[in-house]
Amino acid sequence: MGIKRLIDVDFWEDPKIIDHFSIEDRYFYLYLMTNPNTTQLGIYQLPIKTISDKTGFTREVVLTLLERFEKVLCVIKYNYETQEIALIESLRHSIIKGGVAVAKLLEKELSQVKDLHLIEVTLEYNRRYFDISSRSFDRKIRDLLAKEIEIRQNYLERPQSSEALFDNENDKHKNNDKDKDKPLKEREASNQQAIQALEEDPLAFHDQVVNNPDIELDEEVLLSFRLFCNVKQLSFNQTQLAAYANWLHKLPFEMVREALLRSLDKQDIFTYSMKILWNWQRLGLTSLFHVREYEEADHDPDFL
Repeated sequence: MGIKRLIDVDFWEDPKIIDHFSIEDRYFYLYLMTNPNTTQLGIYQLPIKTISDKTGFTREVVLTLLERFEKVLCVIKYNYETQEIALIESLRHSIIKGGVAVAKLLEKELSQVKDLHLIEVTLEYNRRYFDISSRSFDRKIRDLLAKEIEIRQNYLERPQSSEALFDNENDKHKNNDKDKDKPLKEREASNQQAIQALEEDPLAFHDQVVNNPDIELDEEVLLSFRLFCNVKQLSFNQTQLAAYANWLHKLPFEMVREALLRSLDKQDIFTYSMKILWNWQRLGLTSLFHVREYEEADHDPDFL
């Protein structure tokens, strides 16, 4: 069964909808609230091409509607760079009953949002509503939003070099004399072979890969990954980072992040996440949407 999104019948009696939303607006708004990309949080990735394909609107009409919904109707914010949308009133209606499971889901979805500004706008727009709501869980939602903003702002205010984020882990391996005796190119070639072998056998890391703090990393592809790891207080050594970078060249960041999120409660986060990614690749799953679609067929959510 697919994910269900509930629409309150009062939608059709809302004075704002009646007075300001055209028939086209109402159709578009219902799509934004119920399409397969939606989340409980109401902030999610929705490419313009996807909107056009699913609604039948041309790209030009979609752009016009997005601008109208943001600047005139004031019910969304859209980031054209990350292609993320925030339905800023969504949290007032999307949660029927709170609880620990819902809170964890919201926390997970918050960690997946790329644009911090979308979270900030959602909180500020709903802050008074959360404060005076008769539901205690609405205050919990407010606190979750505020916590995510604080974590990310602290990171931005105290920027660290990309190497510094993982210095503590790398320091553990700098005194490996045997590894140091190898020429740099030989070490890099050896580790690259081991990383490639890792894709065939996720457990090979422990047997084949010796951390090489001098291994060259693709910092551009790792940028979002490092930010996510810093927010979640995750630490990986240089060679493990190279393995993640290898996956990021082949799979969307959202899939690598999801594999990590599913591994957070495991003793060996790295190996477990690698095994998840390996299985997703083996099954030919190339997007998080395909992963979730596959899971809906009652397969194991991690190893499928």
